[in-house]
Amino acid sequence: MGAAARGIPVERRWAHVEELARRGMGMTLVDPGSGLPWSVAVLGGDVVECGLAELAVRRGGHVRVGLEDHAGPGEPSNAELLRGLLDLLRDMGREPASIAEARTILGVPPRPAGLWGRTFAGDAPQGLGEGTPVRMTFTAPDGIAVHAGGNRLGFRATASAGRLTVDDRVRSTRLACPPDVQALDDWLVALLTGDPAYALDGQSLTLATGTTRIDLVESPEQH
Repeated sequence: MGAAARGIPVERRWAHVEELARRGMGMTLVDPGSGLPWSVAVLGGDVVECGLAELAVRRGGHVRVGLEDHAGPGEPSNAELLRGLLDLLRDMGREPASIAEARTILGVPPRPAGLWGRTFAGDAPQGLGEGTPVRMTFTAPDGIAVHAGGNRLGFRATASAGRLTVDDRVRSTRLACPPDVQALDDWLVALLTGDPAYALDGQSLTLATGTTRIDLVESPEQH
């Protein structure tokens, strides 16, 4: 559909592709009733501005959008291109699929219950940079990456029987942080290297050692 970006009305281009497919001229279109997911893109153009995105959504398809495809006036960011598609969807009374919905559409199995491959986020505990976001990513097979506005911290750990066993050799960037930020980093190091108990309930994660604890919720963004 690249010609859509060169001035050929997208409806005409779509009809031309359908005609080629009907004639068996090297093209096959997905039957909308087949249940197979399909998507459109414009390489070297603007999939939203040319009208192809709207046409595809109305026909039950999906849309690829991003800087790797885009060409046109201005220098939009990837986020701006995504917002443009989101605005179009909402004008049409539609919403983008959630991560879980996208996995279902594509036939990707549900993520296994467990810590690895997931990112959790929450606020720092009271008295330690209260309200500061804390992000914790569990990277298979044994990595934990933590960031709370100061240094980026890395740990090696195993999880079994509701407890994390964490190597006390901590990897860290070497930023000079204000005292309150450093105190939060030190608290997180002490929590994790203390081999905390953990409780995972769906998207909620609690880590605790004695009277020390932090509550986190799964985040779709990776660390």
